[in-house]
Amino acid sequence: MSDRREGGARLGQGSKRAGSAVPLISIVTVTYNAVQHLPDTLKTIRAQDYPNMEWIVIDGGSTDGTIDLLRANEDVIDYWLSEPDHGMYDALAKGFKQARGEIVCWLNAGDIFLNGALSTVAEVFQTHPETNWITGIQFWHLPGCRIIGSFIPPAYDSGLIGCGAYGKWLPYIEQEATFFRRAMLDGVNIEEFRQFKLAGDLYLWSCFAKHDKLTLVCAGLGSFCIHEGQLSSDKQAYWKEAETFLDHITFAARIKILSRMPLKYAPIRVKKMLAGNAMLTWVKGKGWQ
Repeated sequence: MSDRREGGARLGQGSKRAGSAVPLISIVTVTYNAVQHLPDTLKTIRAQDYPNMEWIVIDGGSTDGTIDLLRANEDVIDYWLSEPDHGMYDALAKGFKQARGEIVCWLNAGDIFLNGALSTVAEVFQTHPETNWITGIQFWHLPGCRIIGSFIPPAYDSGLIGCGAYGKWLPYIEQEATFFRRAMLDGVNIEEFRQFKLAGDLYLWSCFAKHDKLTLVCAGLGSFCIHEGQLSSDKQAYWKEAETFLDHITFAARIKILSRMPLKYAPIRVKKMLAGNAMLTWVKGKGWQ
């Protein structure tokens, strides 16, 4: 008997969103034995007011009831797959392969979207066609969607992304609030990406940073769930893996890092002034500027 199981609305109905006036956004969720956290993610995807999205769930062969949950919610899940994998980024690579949207993101089990997130993302990409990669204000929450903190980071520097400054000395890039055009994946070695166990997110960002800047959008898009047993809690192992692909930190980069540290506490108007077009804020009557 095969360990592979799959389902979702796509298998029964095919593509149901062709010809939409707004871009298709693909949400990829990877999960393994996290049935207690997945309902929070499901709840906030259902609550989105955006008409053109697809949700792809890649499960690592869970035995905790996850499959029953996926089957019961196929009206909102376009495609799901459950089979043993070689880790989170192997599963994520499978999800990216299934994504059909112009815009892509990934949301781990337990992480959530904030209200109106996808409509905001689509508006930004449509009004700023030169933008290929965005992230939002950082939020974090406890299980049950209980928001316990938020933070507006300074704008991100591509060179400092490539040397791993964000997350080690400067505010990290919050993956659940980050969205990118699918074409950005063309600059990623997916076979190398799927081999990572911990630092695949930073590998992805470092690949993106070689081709385009990350634009900070001052809006609530996603939130990170804090719970026990997270892979991200093993910082030492994370950075050991990251050192295999990060650029060397030059003296000039160290000066940049030191100069940006005080910006963590700067007022938003100062962050915006220094960021220029690397940060978008909403202006009444003008939209995202």
